[in-house]
Amino acid sequence: MKHSVALALIFVSLQASGQKNKLSIVAQLQPELTFVETGFGTSIPPKSGNFITPNLGINASIQYKVNSRLFIDGGLGFISRRMNIVVVMAQQKMPPPYFDTNALAHVTRYVAYRTFEIPVGIGYNFFRTKKIDAFAKLGLTANFLLNTKYKHRDWPAFKKNYWQGCSITVGGGFDYRLNKKLKLTNSLVYSIVNTVKPDAYIDYEPKLNHKFLQLSTGIKMNL
Repeated sequence: MKHSVALALIFVSLQASGQKNKLSIVAQLQPELTFVETGFGTSIPPKSGNFITPNLGINASIQYKVNSRLFIDGGLGFISRRMNIVVVMAQQKMPPPYFDTNALAHVTRYVAYRTFEIPVGIGYNFFRTKKIDAFAKLGLTANFLLNTKYKHRDWPAFKKNYWQGCSITVGGGFDYRLNKKLKLTNSLVYSIVNTVKPDAYIDYEPKLNHKFLQLSTGIKMNL
């Protein structure tokens, strides 16, 4: 009986050890270029003369190795996605004390969507050496809009708290092995799909369509 218990404990220990070797925690900075795609119609054109704005986000995730080549991951992130565009505000739809049905047209210098992100992804290691794992990756991110900052006078950030849309990304990257526990991890992805809910506080064209090219760089640690 004692031998059976001992063997069972050894088996459970080996299983747990194997499971630990398959899990990693990842922390990354995510600089990106945001590309505004909206055709502004009767809105005022962008002040800067282009639709490209640099931004910076953060992300923490857990990665699980399905096998030596395939992995999946999921996590949480945050980004204040600023777009340097000039749009007309719909003050007749804004909350007090900013609500005004008779106000002259007010315009912004930029709009910043402060977004909570829930990304999941699947990747494949197509090239491996002792130090480097190169991979391709497909990702899906659900975007929850916390608040929006419209750069106009001293206006505060307006609470939103709704699901803004989702992003589908494709790209690739590489991990560089520092030791048995730690890796440097880097990837570059582009949002081939990025859905956006119309913004009730913007007049004329309230749907600020945009895509992004995002670099992720950070540390991966085996658990």
